[in-house]
Amino acid sequence: HRAIAFTPEGERLFRVADNSMQRLQDVVGAMQDDLRQRPVTVTASIGFVGLWLLPRLGRFQQKHPEIEIRLSANNQAVDLRQEGVDVAIRYCAETAAPEDARRLFGETISPVAHAALGIDSLIDPEVIANSVLLEFDGDIRPWWSWQTWLAMQGWSGIKPKGILRFNQYDQMIYAALAGQGIALGRRELIADMLADGRLLALETPQAGPASSQIYCLMQADPSPRKEIQAVIDWVCEEARLTLSSLD
Repeated sequence: HRAIAFTPEGERLFRVADNSMQRLQDVVGAMQDDLRQRPVTVTASIGFVGLWLLPRLGRFQQKHPEIEIRLSANNQAVDLRQEGVDVAIRYCAETAAPEDARRLFGETISPVAHAALGIDSLIDPEVIANSVLLEFDGDIRPWWSWQTWLAMQGWSGIKPKGILRFNQYDQMIYAALAGQGIALGRRELIADMLADGRLLALETPQAGPASSQIYCLMQADPSPRKEIQAVIDWVCEEARLTLSSLD
């Protein structure tokens, strides 16, 4: 039945330590709340964000209404940690993809057009002569060149009715949706438009030049918090659905 009591010095030490521990717990709790409320920042090219990511974002919000996403559309590669980016979708040659990157899908390019143009194939070169071609000037690689594509069909001498040029890929696709001409489309990015008939993939005599580019996912933290992991899992699942829709 002995009683234990602090000495006067011990009492003073206890009060200081107890107060310090309480303040430390308050700070840690506030930091954890801030971390939970911080949005998940995702960066990708302008075309990828506008044509692929945004149309699918509603499904993620329905599944995870508690997670806030911040989209950063940027055609330039950024340093993830320095810029405070959690997830990046990179467009690069497959051989140049970082070792820790996850491949989402490749790039399949073929002519596409709105049904209002009344065109379902490019078997006859006269279709080219009577059509406006939409050309993407933002990339000089051969698979974006109508001139190269026509040469591979043996139609180098065929002149189109007209050409509209764009420096942003998504603008070219929106022009195709408006029925303004025939575009060389990335089938993976416009898979939903092909599936619901907003755009038609046109039959061609020969395949055009093949692209060596892929889209891949990179994450800043190898062990991300659960909100970031949820976004990563969702992007990868949507990529799988995209590929299955094109099979």
